[in-house]
Amino acid sequence: MRKNTIGNAFLILTSLYVTTTSTVVLSNDCDTASSRLSSKNNAFTPDCLWLGASGSFSESEYPGQSQASAFPAIHLEHGPFYWINTAVGVVVISSESSNTQIGVAAQMSYPNNGFESDNSNELQGLDDRTSTLEGGFTLFASGRHGQLELDMGVDLEGEHDGLRASMHYKYPIQFGAFSIAPSVSLTVQDAKRSNYYYGIDSDDATATAHSIYVIDQPTIDISLGWSLNYELGQRLMLVHTVEARQNDEKINASPLTQRNTAYFSSIGVMYRFF
Repeated sequence: MRKNTIGNAFLILTSLYVTTTSTVVLSNDCDTASSRLSSKNNAFTPDCLWLGASGSFSESEYPGQSQASAFPAIHLEHGPFYWINTAVGVVVISSESSNTQIGVAAQMSYPNNGFESDNSNELQGLDDRTSTLEGGFTLFASGRHGQLELDMGVDLEGEHDGLRASMHYKYPIQFGAFSIAPSVSLTVQDAKRSNYYYGIDSDDATATAHSIYVIDQPTIDISLGWSLNYELGQRLMLVHTVEARQNDEKINASPLTQRNTAYFSSIGVMYRFF
């Protein structure tokens, strides 16, 4: 296990990309703002660039890792290419029929995971568990029954060689300039990824008072949340996100964790440049 080599510049963008893919849900198209799912189909929506800033507060499952922070945010779509906070991708297949859009995108992302041991007395002496760049694909569908996204990512840095698969569903509801999108997510991590972030190997056990703890099975987390947006003008949007994540029992049993549920909340402003 090594120290983070990517750098904190990526971490401050993690914000609105919660637990890997809970992105800002703006409105239905780039004419006012952009929904990640409904606007991936380049044939039916215009290009757009939204930039902004946000503040957040998070309660981590790890001791001493909860924090308040401020960060920039970006939502760019140009042709089949998109860049949304810590996710960058290209739509390779897309189609629309009967008000339903479906497609597939190749994507890289940098989800915010792990901890820095220096930030907690309980974790002192342990190797840091670092975020890693992930690569994979996303399947998405958007229609009158809501927005569904299935994505898979694998570790591209060789830190743990693990795999993550997620399902995200949200149902945007519009009330004039105000919109709300309740959401539910299911995330599966394979044993390699789960053990890297929540297990304790022999080296860590020797250096600390912790016992060896091994996760040798996949773990499943469930998240509930919402995104709120308010149009302050044709180019200005107020955005707010909340999420609560219930961790798998094998994660909750780890000596590295102190709570069963992690929380995240953010509020910010986005401005459309085109």
